[in-house]
Amino acid sequence: MCTGDVEKPKKKRKHRKGRESQDSIDSLSEEQSDLFNGAQFSTDCSEFYDVDFYRRYFKRKKQIADEALEHRKLWRKQQVKLRIHVEKLIAHNAGPDWFQDLSNLQMKLIDSIPETIEEDRQKSSVRGTQVLLYKFGIYPQLCSKLLKLCMVESEADPIKFLFLVHREVVILETDDYEREFFQAKQAGKRISPFSLNERLLLSGVFHVHFETFLKKLDDILPPGYKSPKILLGKKPTKPKKKMPSCPYLQPQPINEKSWIEERAEGDLIKKIMRDMKFREELTRREKFKKDMDLKERERKFQEETDELIQRAHSEEMKGMLNPQPPSKDSLVKKGRPKETK
Repeated sequence: MCTGDVEKPKKKRKHRKGRESQDSIDSLSEEQSDLFNGAQFSTDCSEFYDVDFYRRYFKRKKQIADEALEHRKLWRKQQVKLRIHVEKLIAHNAGPDWFQDLSNLQMKLIDSIPETIEEDRQKSSVRGTQVLLYKFGIYPQLCSKLLKLCMVESEADPIKFLFLVHREVVILETDDYEREFFQAKQAGKRISPFSLNERLLLSGVFHVHFETFLKKLDDILPPGYKSPKILLGKKPTKPKKKMPSCPYLQPQPINEKSWIEERAEGDLIKKIMRDMKFREELTRREKFKKDMDLKERERKFQEETDELIQRAHSEEMKGMLNPQPPSKDSLVKKGRPKETK
């Protein structure tokens, strides 16, 4: 009994120690499985894996990936800014100082100047032309008196009208723009010698005159280079090579086409010839059929006419052999007296 009482608690202690060690191993395997995306490792070799080391390792790799992503985002933003800056430089340095790139709406407004002036002239007002210049970008607006004078002198010609408006605009804003230009030059800033209103008006004149300008260039400049045309199906002639006098040294003829191309070409020629023969035979048969139908109709017509002639001839002969006495009506018509009963 004593031995039994002593042995029981010993067994319980051993069981507790085994359970604690098993729990520690299970917790370690769970940490490892979480670290390695659910991969399971045997408990026998768990003592060879340092969980903290791998945790630091993968944390560092994630940090490097995040930094690379941030650097990539910054690089893309920098590229966008650089492209915008280059486009601005190109747009700023494109063309002469008086040129201003026009939008589609501004070009449509320039094209509609004659109609607008004509409408205002009929209405005896300048409202439509003022609105057109305001939408075009001319600010401040000209007074009605100056604008009406420009409309009358231009005679609805867009080039004359724009030049007249340009003259009035220059008179109005020369002092202010010269002051602004002088200040910008002192500050070292880049500025055009033409104001925005001047650039818009001169660019509008250029837009109207552009088609005439191109036609004049076509008349003045020499014609452009035209590439030589090669007709399809015809090979360019090659210069003849000097052949050796000895026939044994002459190169053998080489067929440029493969046997597949030759066979396909031969089949195509045969097919074309077969179709031509079939069409000729078909036309010949149709012609023969028409001739036979015509002959058959002629034969039937001849038979009918012969039958009619024969019938008429037989009736005539029958009347001659068996003459009929004249009727009473015929005698009355001839003036003979009627027979009394």
